[in-house]
Amino acid sequence: MKLGRLKSAGIEQAWQVPLYCPSEYRDYQTVAVQFDPRFLTTGAYAVFKGKLASLPQTTWTNKKPRTQFIVTDGQYEINFSLFGDVRATVAKYDVGDVLCVCGTIARFGSKVFIDQAEIVDSEFVGKIIPVYKGIAGKLSPDNARKSILGLLDQTIPMAADTLYSLISAHVPDEHIRAFLQCPTLTMEQVLEQLHRPSNEDMGYHALGVMTKIAHLAGAEHLIERAKAQVATPVPPIEGIELGKLCANIPFSLTDEQWTCVHDAVESIKKGNLLNALLVGDVGTGKTVVYGLIAAYCASGGHKVAILLPNQNLARQIFQELSEYFFDLGVGMVTANRKDELHDKRIIIGTTALLFQDVSVSLVICDEQQKLATSQREQLRGEHTHILEVSATPIPRTMAFALYGAVKLLRLTRCHADKTIHTNVFDQSNKRLMFEGIKQTIARGKKVIIVCPKCQGEQQQQGDLLSVDTLYSRFIRLYPGKVALCHSQQEDEANQAAIDAMKQGKAQILISTTMTEIGLTIPEVERVSVINAERFGLTQLHQLRGRAVRKGGVGYCDLFLPNQVKNPDTATRMQIMVDTSDGFEIAKADLALRGTGDLSHLSKQQHGAYAAVIKNIKGSLDDIELVMEEVEHFATLPPTQQAS
Repeated sequence: MKLGRLKSAGIEQAWQVPLYCPSEYRDYQTVAVQFDPRFLTTGAYAVFKGKLASLPQTTWTNKKPRTQFIVTDGQYEINFSLFGDVRATVAKYDVGDVLCVCGTIARFGSKVFIDQAEIVDSEFVGKIIPVYKGIAGKLSPDNARKSILGLLDQTIPMAADTLYSLISAHVPDEHIRAFLQCPTLTMEQVLEQLHRPSNEDMGYHALGVMTKIAHLAGAEHLIERAKAQVATPVPPIEGIELGKLCANIPFSLTDEQWTCVHDAVESIKKGNLLNALLVGDVGTGKTVVYGLIAAYCASGGHKVAILLPNQNLARQIFQELSEYFFDLGVGMVTANRKDELHDKRIIIGTTALLFQDVSVSLVICDEQQKLATSQREQLRGEHTHILEVSATPIPRTMAFALYGAVKLLRLTRCHADKTIHTNVFDQSNKRLMFEGIKQTIARGKKVIIVCPKCQGEQQQQGDLLSVDTLYSRFIRLYPGKVALCHSQQEDEANQAAIDAMKQGKAQILISTTMTEIGLTIPEVERVSVINAERFGLTQLHQLRGRAVRKGGVGYCDLFLPNQVKNPDTATRMQIMVDTSDGFEIAKADLALRGTGDLSHLSKQQHGAYAAVIKNIKGSLDDIELVMEEVEHFATLPPTQQAS
């Protein structure tokens, strides 16, 4: 069986085809052919069929095209617009051609308009059409639909068998229907209704059944990972006593830091494979904790790799750990520096380290949310311990940690008291934000202003302020006080900008997200994030963490210059205002974005499950509810019918 482009969506075997779920259904069954305004309800969704009354007209606003259509039933007209480049669509039609359009009915004076209009393909009219997620540049939603529907008859029996095996491993046969809340349909009928629904309600009912099964599959993967966490023996490592390793650390560790170090070292000492996540906000001392764990292994004659996402952070960690553990041999590998590694036991590096021929007993991934799963695992052998470190771990790792599939080491207390006030600004109150920036500069403090892109040209998906644009504005206001840092500059130029800030030669750093992680600049009081809607929760929290790293009162500005249409954006901004705890933000991010694929070594670190059933997003709460149901049905007597 040829799967063609479906392989780009992760469909490698025939049984997976029916398990690629649609995201929604479009009901094109009822079509209006008369446009009399007296019988049209404002705000209602409708499908209209009429003739093109005139050639579409295109106008331009802010360099963006809008094409206006007029369709008639012979007496009355409706109007609608399509945005963007629709020349290929316009070319299909001539005056008098039949055209179907769907959308929401709106009025302006005596005219009737269709908001959020879409032209409906003639083959869809009179049907309910499943809508599938495409893969950008590889698989269009339309091709996904055609390919899946074309293979359904051959593949549904195989998919049904797979699902039955999964469910029956956890739920007694006599209770499966009650568990799925599907009293009449067989599994094959559920899959048929999923892709070729007899009505819209049946389609969404089938999607609900598949969602329940997807949560069950996610639970199965979590259970497998939790068992593996405690069941993998490795050769024990005997290192130097921890107290002696602290001789060159110029401060005392807190009880909380010692607890994290001891928990990890005990696993390594006992010969249990360490698979752990160290979570702590900026200022809680994560570096010294993982540094001591690394030093313990190194003192036992083993090599340790510390993987970091950029050169600036690698240099900072190298300098710090070289001071603490110089007698153990600390080396660094980046794109610009490659130390000889034969006499080095603690090796600090960027992804350049992945191309070195080195065998290590412990891999530490700092700022793990910035590294791909494949990168984290590339240095890891069968008996290699791994410690991931982050203030805001990715949703998939967070799910593993909360469920016990990885050991959770948590730091909650900062060495210095600090409070960061977070506020959201838009066009109506942006003067307040810029006034706050001016006041910070007047106090002699420093500001980091973060933009989502480097260059000043406009992008089709929206107007985004760039570092170049803001740099040119601020350099006129504060000549000699502004530094610039972004990925299109040479590394030396970026380092010079950061050094200027650290040395007090500059007060304002205009930057992309290069400053998101690890960077310590004294006297930074304010971080202003421009186009904050373009950043996720974890990025926003990491950026906020650049302010008042040594304690005190700081500020984080979240500026939304464009109209916000996505409700998730407002949710993210409110979470940032309400919450300053990175652990709680990571939990909220897990709930918003989904766990990702929980199967072994999956690349999908957030969003939908992918191992068995695709395109269904789930949270840890969803998984736990399903597991509670499984436990309930398992306790029922074999002859009792579940209610």
